[in-house]
Amino acid sequence: MALKRSQTPNSLLRQPYTIGVIGGVSVCSTLIFFEKLVRWSSKDGQECVPFVVCSDPALIGDLQQKRLFLEQSGACCIVMPCHLSHVWHSEVSKGCSLPFLHVGDCVAMELSKTNLRPLEAGSNVRIGVLATGATLKAGVYQEKLQSQ
Repeated sequence: MALKRSQTPNSLLRQPYTIGVIGGVSVCSTLIFFEKLVRWSSKDGQECVPFVVCSDPALIGDLQQKRLFLEQSGACCIVMPCHLSHVWHSEVSKGCSLPFLHVGDCVAMELSKTNLRPLEAGSNVRIGVLATGATLKAGVYQEKLQSQ
């Protein structure tokens, strides 16, 4: 696609509702996220919300730089499909000018809308999470779910 004289790379990215995506440590998590994004946001597979992705398997040391890149690229919000990357969410999102979604907050919010009830009266609701041992050990979900 050739740029018109009035267009710059940045103006092409500054479309309403552009989603900034920090790719996961595993490329698979990023691809799965994009498959769902396209399916949920497209009309008969014809259109999808615009997105900008910054992906690098060695991203852990550069998460904040990737976040800044996405902010400057015209994203209206930022997501990280990799669950383990959320261990660093508070550090990476510090000073962010955009909504930076945390997977634990999103899960807790969706669960709160369901009005779950415990199986036994007087007990707590138990939530099962399919995740790697490292993600569970890091408490990415536990802290957010317990605060709800």
